[in-house]
Amino acid sequence: MPIEFKPLSMMQLRSAPGEVLDRVAQQGEAFVVERNGEQMACLVPLSLFMPDIQPKRLAREFDRLQGQEE
Repeated sequence: MPIEFKPLSMMQLRSAPGEVLDRVAQQGEAFVVERNGEQMACLVPLSLFMPDIQPKRLAREFDRLQGQEE
């Protein structure tokens, strides 16, 4: 699934950082932060890099792998 980045000026980020982070974390929006017309950074939901996997499931998988000596 491709990420649809929206432009966000540094001034907008500075004026309402909490609002922007809420939009990223809760609504899954992604932004490219620009300063003086130059792209400087991006904000993306953490779930794109670290999917929500239950710790119990991970523990079961590790136990299974260790049992198979992998």
